Amino acid sequence: MVTSSTAGQVDSSGKVTASLAGMQVTFDGVPAPIMYATANRINAVVPSGVTPGVTTTMRVLKNTTQVGSLGVGVYATAPALATSDSSGNCPC
Repeated sequence: MVTSSTAGQVDSSGKVTASLAGMQVTFDGVPAPIMYATANRINAVVPSGVTPGVTTTMRVLKNTTQVGSLGVGVYATAPALATSDSSGNCPC
């Protein structure tokens, strides 16, 4: 159990790990990178392989034992950079 705030960890290849303090989050069985965790919150990134437009099952595991489960809707996103002139280009 996470007893205080814990930042995510990076593995030797530079990727954020999908396990933190014995906790893991999965979406339809696919492990999700964990960015941050406290005793009452886990911030995880939905894996890119999850299909938009469907409901996925999110599970929380502690030491490989499921401690929570929830069906969540998945929606497409359009990632972008916010810039002062709304162009998406750096005004450098």
